[in-house]
Amino acid sequence: MAWRWLARSLFIFAPTVHWDHFYDYVAVPKHGRDIVAALLEQFSEYKIIFRPHPHTVDTPEVRKIAEAFKGYPQFEFDTNASFYMENYARSQLMITDMSGTAFTYAFTTSRPVVFFSHKVHNFRSFYKEQSMVPVLELYWNRLFFSVKFIVDRYPP
Repeated sequence: MAWRWLARSLFIFAPTVHWDHFYDYVAVPKHGRDIVAALLEQFSEYKIIFRPHPHTVDTPEVRKIAEAFKGYPQFEFDTNASFYMENYARSQLMITDMSGTAFTYAFTTSRPVVFFSHKVHNFRSFYKEQSMVPVLELYWNRLFFSVKFIVDRYPP
């Protein structure tokens, strides 16, 4: 794959909005902090960019995550609502829950996206209602296995 020569040792975690009607589908309220912590621990040689949906940057859930990891040199909190393509271009892969930015990322970089759902039945239901098909569905215990597989197979 051509993208492997351009990618850096950097992941983007880009969860979608987490308003009330999305709580059963999204990662941030219940798992956002754990995902960031595990990425930092299991992939300590990688920079992790936390890029929440721009509408949720100032929510208490997102701010708690940003505050918890601000002291980690490999953690970056991306709050820029408009200019995200530079970070996309320098990353190796994206991790998201159900954010539409996954498709922007995949199509513009030709790099992999790992989807996370803590409740796969809700994830399937949402995509069926929206007449969409997810690229990949993952349980919590498969998230890091999938990221590791991609990293090992396509190093930066």
